[in-house]
Amino acid sequence: MNRILAKVLGVAGGVAAIIGLASGGKLHGILNTDPSLDVIRLVMAFAFLYAGFEATSTKVADIILISTGLFYFLLSLAGIADPRVFGLFPSGLTGLDNGLHLIVGLAATWAGIYRSSNRTAVQQQTHAAGR
Repeated sequence: MNRILAKVLGVAGGVAAIIGLASGGKLHGILNTDPSLDVIRLVMAFAFLYAGFEATSTKVADIILISTGLFYFLLSLAGIADPRVFGLFPSGLTGLDNGLHLIVGLAATWAGIYRSSNRTAVQQQTHAAGR
């Protein structure tokens, strides 16, 4: 399930980054497409795609989901506090940007943490049953 989520987020983030880089400014006044934000989105998309397609283990995929998810979550909080994220994005993040970053951040972080904690619990039960 986590690998599927990572693939979906990677493709969606990559498409958004490429469209943003091609359009410049704000996409129809709805989404911020500052080049710096689009480069960040592209890097995050590559991280998600790596987790979905190439990660050598589910633990690696979970770590990537958690770290990129936390980054997006913190980006949404920073965007709510200051739409220009302290000068990083001159056009300013929109409410839709913040909402999408929040949803992606929480979903990815939760998926990575839940999967990791669930796997650990199963391993402990298996180990205890083997005694």
